[in-house]
Amino acid sequence: MGWQCYSGRLPRQSSSGSASNDLQRDFGGALFQAVMGTLLAVEYTSYFTKAFAALSPQQAQQLSQQAVATISQSFTGAEQVAKQFPQSQAQQLVAAAQQAFVDGKTAAILFAVIASLIGLVLVLLLYPNKQDEEAAYARVAGQQPPPRRAALSQPEADPGVRAAEPDAPP
Repeated sequence: MGWQCYSGRLPRQSSSGSASNDLQRDFGGALFQAVMGTLLAVEYTSYFTKAFAALSPQQAQQLSQQAVATISQSFTGAEQVAKQFPQSQAQQLVAAAQQAFVDGKTAAILFAVIASLIGLVLVLLLYPNKQDEEAAYARVAGQQPPPRRAALSQPEADPGVRAAEPDAPP
């Protein structure tokens, strides 16, 4: 539902329509952000779960369970843990965290693009045609519906009838 469905309301009803529209927009945005954030977090955590599983036993012993949890929870956590290691290992850990974040962000953006395209297709298929909508309103009101756009073209003049000449100016 967009603002158009509220634009025909009486002024005393417009505030409730505007409030409803704002609520729908805010709720939809918050829900969409939550889903995207969840996808990013899941992908980030998944990246490090796979990376930790691939470590050699010697490398795995260097990381405590708390360090693993801190790294897997956030990019900032990975930076904090990286400060405890020598420069080369710290750079590798930060680079891995950056890659995990980019992978998560890519998954979230891909979801957003797909959801937006689905929404676009649904609007194109399901959103009412204005002419059909006006005709339905006219039928309900018992009036003649407005002519369709194709019928708005000028009728051809009958060749046997001369057009009236405009009156000469006085």
